[in-house]
Amino acid sequence: MMQQLYSNLAHINMLNDKNRMNFYYNKIYKNSCIKGKICCDIGSGTGILALFALKAGAKHVYIIENQMNMIDIIKYNLNIHNINSDSYTIIQGWSTDITLPEKIDIIIHELIGEWGNGEQGLSYVSEFKNRNLKNDGIIIPDIIEVHLTLQHTNELYNMPDKNAIPDINDLKISNLISKLNEDITYYGTRSHTHPYVTVTSDNVNYLQDTVDCNTEIIKYDLINDTISEINSKTRILTFTPKNNKIVSLLSTLKYYCSDDTTEYGDTWSNNGAWAKQQILIFPQTINKNGNITGNINLTNNPRCKYSQKIGINLNVNEKNILHVNFITSTGFNKS
Repeated sequence: MMQQLYSNLAHINMLNDKNRMNFYYNKIYKNSCIKGKICCDIGSGTGILALFALKAGAKHVYIIENQMNMIDIIKYNLNIHNINSDSYTIIQGWSTDITLPEKIDIIIHELIGEWGNGEQGLSYVSEFKNRNLKNDGIIIPDIIEVHLTLQHTNELYNMPDKNAIPDINDLKISNLISKLNEDITYYGTRSHTHPYVTVTSDNVNYLQDTVDCNTEIIKYDLINDTISEINSKTRILTFTPKNNKIVSLLSTLKYYCSDDTTEYGDTWSNNGAWAKQQILIFPQTINKNGNITGNINLTNNPRCKYSQKIGINLNVNEKNILHVNFITSTGFNKS
């Protein structure tokens, strides 16, 4: 029951995300290339993306969704829009276990997780593409970027009484701050001691305090990257903030299609509670225009094929200010 409640709440949040909905509406529903094409919606959820494709004139849409409780919702959603049942096929199961009866023209998905490949969703899209997509087929979206930057102010540090800091998403921030320098491992349940904060406010533009710092970008290319390249991303980081106070690392996402970079979705502004991440750092004062260097490793978790391992190091003048290793939580429900 709790898993189903969490799943429904997550879908409600995504459906209320205007930025997300506008991107997929414009790239699917208003896209003339959909008409007459065979499509597949992987990880369909409520079926909203499949509905867009069918409304855009897709010849046929294969709808893949693992969670049994969502199948009836998909059917209901298509039925109330008077979609002919002959124009789609719903398949319950994991995409890795499914081979379609024909090659398809277009893969539609939103298997974008925390830090890009959280829950290894992008790996599943790539694996499915290799077996089911035509050689000249397209993926919507096919580019997912992780944007990393530093913040020089943070509301969690601006509270006058640290002992009065409230719980946020079941994280005691006061306990969290006291453990920031520990090398921790996070295995899926919200801990009160790890320095990983899921950003959930719908009313905050999280870039407002990062405009004085450059952005480092990690890019996933679902058409050209191999599965092994998607499974393992490593990047050397060099930040040169103009503000000399640093309090947190911010990770946001940008996703788009390579044939049109002007139309994109993102998670950095006040556009819904989805896939924005913060890692708090003890407030640091550095020389103005000084460099903060380090690295990040994004790899699959060998202990659970539905989560991702994150390792981050940051240094100032050879002094380590952030060293964390954690594992993203999994939202997949195998029941």
